[in-house]
Amino acid sequence: MCNLDFIAGKIIPATELPEINKKLSRIGFPNLSSELMEPYSDSSYRLWPTLNFESNVNGGNPTGDLQVGSLLLKSDPNFSQKQAVTIGAGTSLIARHVFAKGFYSGLNLSHSAHYSISSPDNIQQTNAEFCTSKQIQGWDFFDICIDSVSTQKTLSSNSVKNNWIQFASYYTGKENSIVSSKVKLGTENGLYLYDKIKYSYGRTFREGSGSLMEFGLKSSNSNTGLHGYDFNFQSDFLVRKKQYSVNFRYINNYLGPLLGVERKDQTIIGTLSLPLHNKSVLSIGYGTSNSTIDYYDNEYLILNVSFR
Repeated sequence: MCNLDFIAGKIIPATELPEINKKLSRIGFPNLSSELMEPYSDSSYRLWPTLNFESNVNGGNPTGDLQVGSLLLKSDPNFSQKQAVTIGAGTSLIARHVFAKGFYSGLNLSHSAHYSISSPDNIQQTNAEFCTSKQIQGWDFFDICIDSVSTQKTLSSNSVKNNWIQFASYYTGKENSIVSSKVKLGTENGLYLYDKIKYSYGRTFREGSGSLMEFGLKSSNSNTGLHGYDFNFQSDFLVRKKQYSVNFRYINNYLGPLLGVERKDQTIIGTLSLPLHNKSVLSIGYGTSNSTIDYYDNEYLILNVSFR
C-alpha cells in the first residue's frame, strides 16, 4: 500500500491538492493535475534575514584553564569564546531534474553570514548536498548522496563531508498519516573519519502535524577507537491552526585520551519552535555538555528567529 492510497478514487478538495502535489514532486512524480511524463527540471531561490544569539560567535576555546590530572594549562583570554547577538542573511538554491517517473537528482546549496552587533566577529556557513534517488518498487526508494557543511569563524573553522546511501520506504499509516522508514549508511570525513549508520521513523498527518525519531551510530575506521551515538526526537503539532515544534537531542561521544585521561562527552539539547506570525518562527532552547574533562563542560542558550 503506498502512502497516497487514501486519495485513490476520491475527490480531492482544492485546498489539499497543493500539499499532495508537493509530496509527489519531491519524489519525481508529476502533479495530479498534470499529464507531464517527460523529463523536466525546476529550481527555486530564497533570500532571508537572520537574527540569532550565538554562544560562541568567534569559535574560541572554553573559558578557564585546562586541567588534566595534575597538569594545569593556563588559557589565554584573547582566545576564549564570546557570546553575541548576530544579524545577517541567508540564501539558498534548490534545483531538481526528473529523468523519469520515480527517478530524479537534486541539488541543494545554501550560504549564510551572521555578524556580531558587539564585535568584529562573524560566522560564515556553507551547505551543499547532491542526491540521486531511484524508485525500487511501490513507494520504496534508493538514494545516493554527498553533502558537506563548512563553518568559518574568527578563531576557528570546521568542515565535514558525508557520503551515504539510503533505503527509504513510505506507506499509509493510521488516520491517513504518511509513514516513512529510512536506513542510512555512510562515512563522515571531518576532524576524524567515521563509518555511520542511522535509522529514522516518521509520521506526517495531512493537516501538518507529525513526529520524527532518529537513532545513529558512528565508529572511527582507524585504530583510534573513537565512537559515538545520538538520538533525536521531533514533534510537530498544531495550536489554533499554527504549527509548533519540540525537539530533543542526546549525543554521546568517546573522543579518546587527552594527555592520558579518557575523554567522553554527553550533550543534551532541547528546543521549542513557535510561530511569531506567518513569515517568522522563534526557536528557543537550552543545551548542556558534560565531559569527563571539566574544561569541556558547557551550558548555553539557544535563541534565533528564522524567516520563511
